Amino acid sequence: MRRLFPALATAFLSMILAACGGGGGGGGGGSAPTPPPKGTLKVTVEASADTMPVEGAIIEIYNDVGERVKTATSNVDGVYSVKLRPKGYTVRVRAQGFESSPPSGVPAVPVQVLKDKTVTKAVSLSAFGDVNATAYVSGNAGAPGALVIIENTTTNAFYSATADDNGDYVIYNLLPGTYDFSAFVEGFDITPVASVALNDPDMTQDLVATAQEGYTVSGQITFLSVTNGTVDITLVHPETEEPIPGLTVFNNGTSYSLGGVANGTYLAWATLKNDGYVMDPDWIVKNGGMPAAIEVTINDANTLKDFSVTRAITLESPTNSPSNLTPEVVTTLTPTLSWQSYSAAGEYIVEVFDQDGTSIFGGYDVIDSGTGEVASKHAVISKNTTSMVISSNNMDDYYVPLEDGKTYRWKVSAVKNADVTLASSSEDLMGVFTVAIPAP
Repeated sequence: MRRLFPALATAFLSMILAACGGGGGGGGGGSAPTPPPKGTLKVTVEASADTMPVEGAIIEIYNDVGERVKTATSNVDGVYSVKLRPKGYTVRVRAQGFESSPPSGVPAVPVQVLKDKTVTKAVSLSAFGDVNATAYVSGNAGAPGALVIIENTTTNAFYSATADDNGDYVIYNLLPGTYDFSAFVEGFDITPVASVALNDPDMTQDLVATAQEGYTVSGQITFLSVTNGTVDITLVHPETEEPIPGLTVFNNGTSYSLGGVANGTYLAWATLKNDGYVMDPDWIVKNGGMPAAIEVTINDANTLKDFSVTRAITLESPTNSPSNLTPEVVTTLTPTLSWQSYSAAGEYIVEVFDQDGTSIFGGYDVIDSGTGEVASKHAVISKNTTSMVISSNNMDDYYVPLEDGKTYRWKVSAVKNADVTLASSSEDLMGVFTVAIPAP
């Protein structure tokens, strides 16, 4: 499983509503199917500077393989509520003049919707860092649920949005300049548009989509040192790593076939969901490393892509269950993270993320962009150790204290040696916990 980033067909919900609604004519026996149970997800959006509600923020809700379920805007109170089937979701929020939550390309901490319950996802938006990013663009992508990608031709920065049920989209906080537009969704070929000048604060750019059968990506799944099982295969955008809406399929035995793919270059990810597997790091290295190992190109023809997967590291505590994204509650600001031993580990690396997906503890060594020196970010954890306390004693400068009432996510990786050759890791939709300090 890998991070989820980012179109559940709204036709599914329409079918449910149609099945449950009464028809004007027609009589006959039988009763309407019982609608599936639902819970309520309430999203609240405020500005971090003054805690004032943010009206008109775009709220995007995704399922556990990054498919869009709903796109909506916050009301005058900064609130949006929706009834959803009980399962795990992630929420992304964007607004003009504010940083996105989570930042682009960063996995969000998931939230679990419960039957007949209201679950609140509170989002606090920071002011956007570049006061010159005054432009935004809106339009129609030509197809509902399409992933719209634009690239600044000067800075090569990428920005994205998912179109709503009508195909409408908006992308905020853009520097005035020239942009290339593209969009992707299963079953459509959407014509790119190059060199669009965005100079006014509010610009419009529509795209043209043509329905097509598309091409097929297929291949074999090899399960290494682990029992064969079921995994998902998802095509994602090569730059933003966001899932292409509709382009997810599960294996059938040891093979898979994913259709409806338009011409273009993609990354093919295996095991986005919690399934006990991760892509095998050795297989990745032997096939050219990332991203070459998982790159696929469609050029008016079907293509093949095989995968090897292996066992993921099992987290013990604190963590949600594999089938439920409800966070485990911890009652301390310095919880102990524990996991099961992994036989191929030479050492372990632990990393903790806040609810916006920002790393606040541990992780991999990094190179300081100013000095060029290696900054030690991860503590060396012996292969014989399977637990670690979140505290400043274990991480020095790379440590942001946990806060009461906040939700976090952690993961652990097994590396073979000091060169950080990966053997495996835990899954990205595991390790979710909430801090709740008891009242005195």
